[in-house]
Amino acid sequence: MKSQIRVAILLLFLGLWQVANSQCIQPEFTLQANGCLNESIFIENTSSVGDFSYEWDFCSGDFQSSPTANVVLNDVNFFRARSIKMIEDNGNWYGFSISATSNILMRLDFGSNINSTPTLNNLGNVGSVIDLAWSIDIIEEDGLWKLFVANGGGKNILRYNFVNGIESVPVVQVLNTPVVFDVTGPNSLKIVKDGNNYFCFVSAGTSAANSKIVRLNFGTTLDNASPSTSQFTLASANIIRGMSFVKECDNWIGLALSQNTNSLYRIDFGSDLTSTPITSILDTSGLLNTPVNIEVRNENGNYYAFVQNARVEVANAALYKISFGQAISNTSITTEKLSFPELTGGGFAFDIVTNNSSWRAYTFNLGTNNLLRFDFTNNCDASLSVSSEVNPPLINYFNSGQRYITLKKTDNSDNTTYLVKPILVSSNQASDISFTSQNICANNDVNFTSENISGDITDYNWDFGDTNTSMAQDPIHQFAAAGDYEVKLQVTASNGCNNLARQTLTIYNEPVANFDLPSASPICTNQDYLFTNTTSFDAGSNPTWQWEVNGTPTSTTQDLTYEIPTATVQDIKLIASIPGCSSEVTKTINTVEDGPLADFSFVNDCEDKSITFTNTTVGTVTGYSWDFGDGNTSGLTNGANTFDDFGTYDVTLEATNAAGCINTSVQEITIYSKPQPDFSLDLPPFSCNGSPSQFNDLTPNPADSNLDSWAWSFGDTQSGISAVRNPQYIYADAGQYNVNLDVTTNFGCTASVQKMVTIYQTPNVNFSFNAACVNQGTSFVPQSASGIDSWQWKIGTSTYNQQNPTHVFSSPATYNAQLTANGSNGCIGVASQMVNVPVPSVVDFSFENNCTNQDTQFTDLTSTGSDPVSSRLWQFGSLGSASGANPSFSFPTAGSYPTKLTVINQSGCSYSTTKIVNITQSPIATFTATPQTGTAPLTVQLNNTSPSSISQLWTANDPTNATSTAKTASFTFDKLGEYVVDLTIEDESGCTSVSSKIISVIIPTLDIELTQLSLMPSATGESNILLSLTNKSNFPVNNIKAIIDISGEALISETITATIQPNEVYSQILSTGIIGSRNGTSYLCVELVVDGDADIRNNKKCLNNDAATVVMAPYPNPGSENLNLEWISTAVTSAEIHIFDPTGRKVYEDMFFDLDPGLNHATISLGQLNPGMYYVFFVSEGVRRSFPFVISR
Repeated sequence: MKSQIRVAILLLFLGLWQVANSQCIQPEFTLQANGCLNESIFIENTSSVGDFSYEWDFCSGDFQSSPTANVVLNDVNFFRARSIKMIEDNGNWYGFSISATSNILMRLDFGSNINSTPTLNNLGNVGSVIDLAWSIDIIEEDGLWKLFVANGGGKNILRYNFVNGIESVPVVQVLNTPVVFDVTGPNSLKIVKDGNNYFCFVSAGTSAANSKIVRLNFGTTLDNASPSTSQFTLASANIIRGMSFVKECDNWIGLALSQNTNSLYRIDFGSDLTSTPITSILDTSGLLNTPVNIEVRNENGNYYAFVQNARVEVANAALYKISFGQAISNTSITTEKLSFPELTGGGFAFDIVTNNSSWRAYTFNLGTNNLLRFDFTNNCDASLSVSSEVNPPLINYFNSGQRYITLKKTDNSDNTTYLVKPILVSSNQASDISFTSQNICANNDVNFTSENISGDITDYNWDFGDTNTSMAQDPIHQFAAAGDYEVKLQVTASNGCNNLARQTLTIYNEPVANFDLPSASPICTNQDYLFTNTTSFDAGSNPTWQWEVNGTPTSTTQDLTYEIPTATVQDIKLIASIPGCSSEVTKTINTVEDGPLADFSFVNDCEDKSITFTNTTVGTVTGYSWDFGDGNTSGLTNGANTFDDFGTYDVTLEATNAAGCINTSVQEITIYSKPQPDFSLDLPPFSCNGSPSQFNDLTPNPADSNLDSWAWSFGDTQSGISAVRNPQYIYADAGQYNVNLDVTTNFGCTASVQKMVTIYQTPNVNFSFNAACVNQGTSFVPQSASGIDSWQWKIGTSTYNQQNPTHVFSSPATYNAQLTANGSNGCIGVASQMVNVPVPSVVDFSFENNCTNQDTQFTDLTSTGSDPVSSRLWQFGSLGSASGANPSFSFPTAGSYPTKLTVINQSGCSYSTTKIVNITQSPIATFTATPQTGTAPLTVQLNNTSPSSISQLWTANDPTNATSTAKTASFTFDKLGEYVVDLTIEDESGCTSVSSKIISVIIPTLDIELTQLSLMPSATGESNILLSLTNKSNFPVNNIKAIIDISGEALISETITATIQPNEVYSQILSTGIIGSRNGTSYLCVELVVDGDADIRNNKKCLNNDAATVVMAPYPNPGSENLNLEWISTAVTSAEIHIFDPTGRKVYEDMFFDLDPGLNHATISLGQLNPGMYYVFFVSEGVRRSFPFVISR
């Protein structure tokens, strides 16, 4: 009773789901009501035959549940994106959108998986015409995608054609529309195809007063730039937004939204989209709130409209699902609000697509800039989710439960109807089942074998497709006629589940064997004969063949080629077989003659070469005949032939014997073509001297062979050669050369060609550069600029186009500098040099003893690494400079001195640093030594009198190197000599000073020399006497008496009390002044008188105040040993001295030349003269004086 109720309910359900409209195309199919897990379910399409297409959905029913929302992508470009369209092209999914504010077209690339995170491609404002665009639609026409844009700011429609594929940048065209087409405020755009015609509907308007729908009729192509236009209104509509159009049973119905009145309009066009429609408002139960977009889809045989809400509501922004039932024409509808937290920012865009029975919807959350995807539940567990075949394959379900199968049927006018049927899948497992068959011959046994692993099958039911059946597990069946038979095996398991296996089996008629004997006469041995198979058989049966000669299996080929070995009767049999049956035929050859065994040998060769064919025939022959296959023949025993063209030729040798046998040997010879050599040389820069010149083999590849080797001869003095196909060769010099190319194929065929080529002059691109240093400009200069049009430098990673660039290296390294110069002849010169930029030296120096008037010692501390310093320049402010690694410099005064050290390294790089050197005032070392001179042993008392010393060091420098650090010290010197006593002091700043005195331990020697005498006028009118003397003694001298002789009129004595050190030059103005005399002062003499003076001759100086020489009386007078004569000259003069005895005889004479002005002295030895009176005469510059003197002994 329960099962009867269940069947009644099921029948009622099926009746409700079938569209029963006599004007619509009616789909129909058979489907069992129940099934088991993994049962192969047979579905048969029983719809009426015609030009229809079919789509099966084996997992329909997705819209019966609410979808889930997922954030797919976030991007700032989604702000104010008010439209989205999803398409599938060549297995990949794409989304298109447009921003109403940034005016950019966007493409979303999902790849082959619509559920993946897409890549956003910003195509920009293509054509610079997008302006406040709200809505887009995209359609494919004749394999070309076309996207239309409702362009608000431009008040026009844009068409973008993706002429180079969907991923290319499209080509835009602004449509030319009549004046009647007012698209002020275009809000929504839809492209509709009806048969072969295309329409575009645009909802427009900014208020109730101008809200309308504009209809563009493109005719048969969307490329029509000037479509015809018309428009219509919706009563009471205020800003028409979304639209969607459906064709059902030859009638077009549109749905449109009025945003400000929250209304859903139905638009009935009837069968003609160009007609004036009938409009009405559908009852949505007041649920719509600011509706802006609508899409209609059929799922599970029912029509649904999804409406996008633009406004954020109190709870969540909403998506509305409106159910129309099985017909879009239904006016009784239900509206359901679908709320999603992910859509709290509201949205305008909406599109919904199906992919393998699964539905996905997309929108933008304008508040968060998120792309959202709505996933409708689809746990499809069928072995196949969709199919477009007329009759689908067997399907299986892997889980129990109610399943729905939808058949969509579409005619060539795009009318579409749907049929949905349910199947209830139990939790019982169907048995596995399959079968195999043997033999395919009609009227012969065909063996069927079922195959099962589970082992629980209780019943077998075979249907052989020819009205015959069987209940056997493995039946044997004969098909009465050839043909295709769908064999089905349905089994039932012990749990009551059925399963089905089916195969299409082709049955063939038995073949009828037959063949033709060769027609030659006589038939001879040693000759191949063809036995032609003429068996009749069904196409596709693919018989197998067996040939037997005299009962021996000989061949399995379709036709038999056979050489009869002996001159005896021959029985020939052919057996033709297909699986399950065969037939045979036998024919006899009664007479066979002995024939010669014709044969020959040859070697394949090239065209235009003579080829010899060697006859190797066995047997008695009466004549030969050669046919070379090119029209040439020969009757010689051995043939020879030259083939003019390449190719394959059948060479036939006929050997004739007396029995009339004409036996042949046919062999195919291959004649290979000779190559047709040709080559080219690239234009400059690939044909210039000094760089590789590119030769290109232009030899066409022969049709029958391959080019195998190349032999180039480049014709230069180096006799350059190459075996490379496309060689590069470097010519040393520019000029013209004869180049030869020999080309050989893989079969040894050779040909050659010679051409004259021109090699052009490569510009000289050698260059130089100065020192390359970090952060310093390095100048690069080419050595020649002649014949060069442009320059390109690559220095490290930088490039320059000027002739003489300057490059700054930012870090030390070895860089490659390359100059590429483009010559006016097209040649390119390239030169490279490695530029070593050394690690910069860290310049540093130290100094010590920074005290005034001392050698401040400087030390170079520069760190140089691999680039050593080659020279240095020290600059001590403006005071001076120095070189070297360790110079010293004396600063005269205390202060701060900027001292600069500049080093020049071996690389030529120069680095410098400046330091402030603070110079401290040096102390002045002073001391007393008492006494400084004396005889040994001499004890000297030393006393440091330096004002600023804090420490001292006395150094005696005697044989014992005696020292002392006491302020007052005492040293005793025991040996004769001079000893330098040093006092070294140090002050608080660390500066030192050294003072030295000489301590003389002597045997006393006294010698005072008067070195200079002069008169100095004073303000009082008198003259002061200035004298200078030198202590040539070896000890200090004081209390020296000066005797002043004033023209012999007065002698004045004055004592010089100063202590004069050895070798000291001492000057003093005497206290005696010269006022003058009554007679005038003719001369002035000063003589130093020191007791014990070893040389008194240098003790006297005189001044001559007269114009003439003054001669003084000789002395001593009387004298015994020597006579001294002195005179005072006024200028450089000469003089003569003569001595006469009393008798007037000259006894002495002397001459003096170049005498200095002043006092001059002559000492005359008297040892040779006898005692007595004598006269001395003096002559000089006109002055003559005579003085008597006496020699007394």
